[in-house]
Amino acid sequence: MNDVTVVTSVTYPSPESLALVADVQYHEPYLSAALNRKFRGIVDPGFYAGFLPKPGGGMNLLITSVDGDKTAGAASVDIGEFYQVTIQQRTDISLALSAGKKYAIVLKGRYLLGEDTYQVNTASHIHAAEFVTRTYTDSYQLGDGELLVCTVNIPAGVSAITQEMIDTSERINRTIGIDISDSVTSTRSDVAASSLAVKKAYDLAKSKYTAQDASTTQKGLVQLSSETNSDSETMAATPKAVKSVKDLADTKAPIESPSLTGTPTAPTAAQGTNSTQIANTAFVKAAITALINGAPGTLDTLKEIAAAINNDPNFSTTINNALALKAPLASPALTGVPTAPTAAQGTNNTQIATTAYVRAAISALVGSSPEALDTLNELAAALGNDPNFATTMTNALAGKQPLDATLTALAGLATGANKLPYFTGTDTVSQTDLTSVGRDILAKTSVLAVIQYLGLRELGTSGEKIPLLSTANTWSARQTFNGGITGALTGNADTATKLKTARTIGGVVFDGSANINLPGVNTTGNQNTTGNAATATKLATARNINGVKFDGSADISIPTITSRGRVTALTGTTQGAATGLQMYEAYNNGYPSAYGNVLHLKGATAVGEGELFIGWSGTSGAHAPVHVRSRRDTDTASWSEWAQVYTSKDSIPGVNTTGNQNTTGNAASATKLQTARTIGGVSFNGTANIDLPGVNKTGNQSTTGNAATATKLQTARTINGVSFDGTANISLSPANIGCPASPTGWLETGDNGASITTEQLVTLLRDNGAFNAKVWIARCAWAYANSASIPDSETGCGIIPLAGAVIEVFNNGSSSNNYTIRITTATTTSVSGALTNAEFVYVFNGTSYSPGWRRAYNTKNKPTAADVGALPLSGGALTGGLTAAGEIISKSANGLRIAYGNYGFFIRNDGSSTYFMLTNSGNSLGTYNSLRPLIINNANGAVSIGNGLNVTGGINGSLNGNASTATKLQTARKISSVAFDGSSDITLKASHVGAFALGQTGSRVANDKAVGWNWNSGVYDADISGASTLILHFNMNAGSCPAVQFRVNYKNGGIYYRSARDGYGFEADWSEFYTTTRKPSASDVGAYTKSESDSRYALKTACVTSVRLGAYKTHTMQKGTMFETAGYVITGLGIIGEVDGDDPARLRPLQYCINGTWYTAATA
Repeated sequence: MNDVTVVTSVTYPSPESLALVADVQYHEPYLSAALNRKFRGIVDPGFYAGFLPKPGGGMNLLITSVDGDKTAGAASVDIGEFYQVTIQQRTDISLALSAGKKYAIVLKGRYLLGEDTYQVNTASHIHAAEFVTRTYTDSYQLGDGELLVCTVNIPAGVSAITQEMIDTSERINRTIGIDISDSVTSTRSDVAASSLAVKKAYDLAKSKYTAQDASTTQKGLVQLSSETNSDSETMAATPKAVKSVKDLADTKAPIESPSLTGTPTAPTAAQGTNSTQIANTAFVKAAITALINGAPGTLDTLKEIAAAINNDPNFSTTINNALALKAPLASPALTGVPTAPTAAQGTNNTQIATTAYVRAAISALVGSSPEALDTLNELAAALGNDPNFATTMTNALAGKQPLDATLTALAGLATGANKLPYFTGTDTVSQTDLTSVGRDILAKTSVLAVIQYLGLRELGTSGEKIPLLSTANTWSARQTFNGGITGALTGNADTATKLKTARTIGGVVFDGSANINLPGVNTTGNQNTTGNAATATKLATARNINGVKFDGSADISIPTITSRGRVTALTGTTQGAATGLQMYEAYNNGYPSAYGNVLHLKGATAVGEGELFIGWSGTSGAHAPVHVRSRRDTDTASWSEWAQVYTSKDSIPGVNTTGNQNTTGNAASATKLQTARTIGGVSFNGTANIDLPGVNKTGNQSTTGNAATATKLQTARTINGVSFDGTANISLSPANIGCPASPTGWLETGDNGASITTEQLVTLLRDNGAFNAKVWIARCAWAYANSASIPDSETGCGIIPLAGAVIEVFNNGSSSNNYTIRITTATTTSVSGALTNAEFVYVFNGTSYSPGWRRAYNTKNKPTAADVGALPLSGGALTGGLTAAGEIISKSANGLRIAYGNYGFFIRNDGSSTYFMLTNSGNSLGTYNSLRPLIINNANGAVSIGNGLNVTGGINGSLNGNASTATKLQTARKISSVAFDGSSDITLKASHVGAFALGQTGSRVANDKAVGWNWNSGVYDADISGASTLILHFNMNAGSCPAVQFRVNYKNGGIYYRSARDGYGFEADWSEFYTTTRKPSASDVGAYTKSESDSRYALKTACVTSVRLGAYKTHTMQKGTMFETAGYVITGLGIIGEVDGDDPARLRPLQYCINGTWYTAATA
């Protein structure tokens, strides 16, 4: 294959119309993609000439490459992994920008093999090179093939771009090679001397006069010396000697006004010295120490002392005058109306008692006493002036009966001999006569004595003894009444011969007086209900039919894939009618193609569904597309869109044959913008016309009224209280507009999360003006290095990380005496244990009102159950009762448990049955034991008794129906034409129900094409290349595609399919699905193999990766001698004096690097 296919049917733009030109693009004549790799890895990307940003007048930025004699710019960009493209700027380009934004101006190059650009085809909308303007806030991003030209930060409100707004500090500028110059007077360090320059310098040196020996009286040659202590007058000092002396001098300080460096020292003068002698730090510190003389740390500077005396130069007089107005501490004689703090009630010490204290004490003493008893004199009179009033009253009360209703009732009885009082009600009594018999009985000391006194003999159950009743009012043994019993008897007698109320058993009346016969039950009454009931409708043991349970109580469905006919495509949330695998026919009924087959899949319990649509080709043997769709496992879910399954026979729309089509960029026929833009504040995405507010339909809006150039308002107005007439700008403070104030930038609070106190935070906020407005808001610095934290020891409710936090201060706008601080923390933090996504509030209304922190709960920082006094979701214990008006739902298998005494009882639902369960004795909270008292089948409600059933009230109802042990149906049934009476299992084959067989169908076939299109659906085993392969065969035997086969090789060895047409069978060979383990080859997708690619491109280890000038060496030029060193260039010349043969030339080798090794260039 060729690297490039040259297309001649394109139209090239005129070269003059291109301001930016990329060096190589696809379709350019005689060039190939290899040229785009020529310097990748050798020449670094960047700007090599031009591309200079300048103000372009107004809000325009000019990019120019005109600089002196240079009229074209050059830049190199890396594209993708392999390519590098050089871009030229031929003409100036102006970019229109807007105020109040930050821009990144980017040069973008583009190259892709096989892709047209406008540079080579005017029909293309893709540019080989272009400038891109990107707005950003904090940072910008560069993409593939992009270089930053500059950034432009334009303040809001400006009308012109200035040079100060343009920043090229992050731009990559490059240079390459060395310029050769013929000049012998140049001072530039970045050019090399040409051979002509060397010759000119040589001729200049040769034309100088012949040198003579120099002396102190004439010029001439002089011998050089590098010694620094020579006194010769015939030798000249070399630069080395001069430098040595200069270096030595540079280390010395001048006598006059020296500027010493390092750590100069001097002898310490004696204390008290007062002269021009230098004072060292020891002298100064000793003098300061003597001056401080042990003063406290807060008063050891003159500034602190001055502040302490309020900067009063007459402090002594001021103090004495103030003291003259003060009373002495000892026995002061106060005048006027002295006041003092009022002590708290109950205070009992030497603190002064104010009148308020005394009045409060008296009020507390009087309390709410009536006016007639609110003085001691009145109280004494009320007590009869008895100093022993309490004793007197106690003695008087001792002779009184307690006030009690029972005692009062008893006291009202008239006593007498042989009278017995008794209670007739609550606190009401009466009395009766007590006879001699009663007195005798009361005198007895035991029950036996009372019985013997009454002549009742003794207790017992036989002989002449009295039988006793139990606590349940029953006799422990049978009693015989020879004389009969008079009156009605309730309950059940052991020897009853007739029921009081006749009952029905099986519909037959029965009162116990005679035997009855029940229909269907033998006369002995011991009817056997095991075996097969004549009317059995359910099997005792359910049987499996093709894996589907069947007990005879209901019909069952055996899954099949027989065709359901032409079923209209399901839409919206409509579900399929049947479970299992269904097959539909597509025939102009809403599927992706007009004709084809549909496989519909739906589970037995889940409502999720899927469909596979296999279209029919209109041409014999041709491929037809395959589509899939699905709907999720909820009743309200809608069907997804149909998605095509692409195979090796399909072409993906918009993708070339190699499969690497780039679909980015702008389509020539685009009808909608990817990102909607606003025009005059109105959103516009290209799909419809828009109208701009204030602009009429014709676009020629009338501008009568106020002139666009008006500079002053006819009537001055006020803006939030500030006068404005348009002649000058005004400034509105946050207070003017009722807005929160804020600092001008990030609020830096500390270093690397270090802890600060609440007091330090308040000081920081005060220094930033937080208390000068009613509301103040600041955003803390995001950098962890510039941010502090407030520890839990300060807040009591968690660590507050201040990096990236928002701080709000609310106060009265004039002071910091009453305020509230709210801090909202960021989503991340570097401070260990600090709380993110949290809100902290600090309230301060003075130190006397308990200032402190609290933390607000939110969705990210929820309270624990303990915080709000609730039970956690993980469980807990209620100490009281629980009453619920609604359901109490348990999603555990074990539900309600009653644990009392030695045993535990609970209800268990394992998904199929519900059990009443018991625990072992002594383990009331343990697991269940082997007992199953009661079992309820969740599906049909059948109840099973696990350990016998004791029925004391009889059994009502008929015994007809299904015996629980039925083993055979009364009437045998046929299931898919196979007889079944329940006495044994049956097996249905796939052929019986027209179903897809789950196991192997038939015997192994000879090869992978042996299964015919009209064979029965099933799974076949076929020989292939000495192994076997699995063939899934689906035969509907209807429609244009009556059958389809899938071939699956072992160990992920590939999946293939083929489909039949009408009655012609399989006309096309197997087509393989591409998978992650069976990927297409290079030839399958029209690509190079790795070996083909490697043979076309040189390895990086064989390419030049860098070029440099090596270490220099010096050559002395000789008169009449031409010198040249292979691979070296001259980088410097030196002219020393006027003598021939002593002028040096500096040479450097031109070197290049291949695979890490540097080589010196050879001479041609």
